[in-house]
Amino acid sequence: MGFLDIHNHILPGIDDGSRNIDESISMALALYEAGVREIVATPHFEVGLYFNTRDKILREWEKLQKEFFSRGININLHPGSEVMLTPEVPELLKEGKIMTMKDEGNFILVEFPLSQMPLYIEDVLYEIKLMGIQPIIAHPERYRKISKELIEDNLLQLNIGSFFGSYGQVPKEKAERILKIKNDQEIFFATDAHRLQEEQWAEKYIRKLNINKL
Repeated sequence: MGFLDIHNHILPGIDDGSRNIDESISMALALYEAGVREIVATPHFEVGLYFNTRDKILREWEKLQKEFFSRGININLHPGSEVMLTPEVPELLKEGKIMTMKDEGNFILVEFPLSQMPLYIEDVLYEIKLMGIQPIIAHPERYRKISKELIEDNLLQLNIGSFFGSYGQVPKEKAERILKIKNDQEIFFATDAHRLQEEQWAEKYIRKLNINKL
């Protein structure tokens, strides 16, 4: 079956991820060698910075998927996004402007500011859940402040690089503590790769972790 990478900035030229189609192809080949057979492309969506709407992501996803097919890359590419959580997000979801995981409307990958935890976070997460969409909190180990309640009450996605010190010692220790808190339940592992070099170190480590499927 292979692994599923649910957090990857492989779509070229629309955020701070892959810079061009050639880099996207190289990233895909590196992940294929590591055993990945499915990728959810998750470009940033952030009001005022990366307004990568559902329609825009679908266009770019279709282009890259065709490139995979024409070059014989046997990876199933899915559309998705990494959404910076702001008070506007629930309404934008209702308007169909934000891409959910695999465009299925069941899960959404969300992120928070790294250095602070806005007061509205829990309320917005609750609004999204009322819509029947389950948030997955991206890389909680990288946030300077995150409550134990948020960790206990939500699905989480940990970056595999965190376990090997790619973001420093503190995120590494937090990732290990989160695994103990969650008892390996309700956790997804992903690369969160933005560049080719990140895919190359991911290739070394990805087999050491059990990457779950949605």
